[in-house]
Amino acid sequence: MDSSPNDDRRQKLATLADDAARHAVLSDPDDLPGLSALHDALTGIRACADEASAGGAASGSGDGVGGLAAAAGRAVELIMLREVEDASAALAAVGKSVA
Repeated sequence: MDSSPNDDRRQKLATLADDAARHAVLSDPDDLPGLSALHDALTGIRACADEASAGGAASGSGDGVGGLAAAAGRAVELIMLREVEDASAALAAVGKSVA
């Protein structure tokens, strides 16, 4: 029996969420490859959430999973660019949002 697009999307989202959680826990603010992988996973989560929304009407900037992923992704960008005062606290906050 073939899987439906929704099943495929759920599986992809679960994999991306696992990746994001793993990278959030294992990375530190100076680990650019780890932060990049975390950002990639968050970007993927946002894309999946946008795909699942009706016609893409709800962008990742709104509420829900896409909005959380977008906000967490932006926080990771700021950590990578060293534009936060306390990178460890910012990364901990991202970790809580993906846990």
